[in-house]
Amino acid sequence: MTWLGYVAIAVAIGANVTANIALRHAVRAVEPGSPVAVALSLLANPLAWLGGISLALLLGSFLLAVRFLPLSLAYATVTASVIMLLSIFDAVIGDAALGPLRLAGIAAIVTGVVLLVTAGQGS
Repeated sequence: MTWLGYVAIAVAIGANVTANIALRHAVRAVEPGSPVAVALSLLANPLAWLGGISLALLLGSFLLAVRFLPLSLAYATVTASVIMLLSIFDAVIGDAALGPLRLAGIAAIVTGVVLLVTAGQGS
């Protein structure tokens, strides 16, 4: 059932990226004010709800992943993949530049994830 662990990791990665992007846009739409006003504004924001649902999906899928895969493999794969994808999305839809150092970092992350997954399959 190792394949189910990898499917769960893929779902966790997608849910994590979705949560980060949705919550970022949700909090940017909130006007500063009292904590109650901010909370009510977030409760009325569909992106905040999408972020919350994505966080619940992230938790569930990650728990499923660690049931079938080593924790070190699941955690490192999810975290590294999310950092890589958020860097790319931030360059595409945000204001970050994909310079040579950032591209080298992304290449290092991809290499690291491939090595982790390959090493995880051999054990």
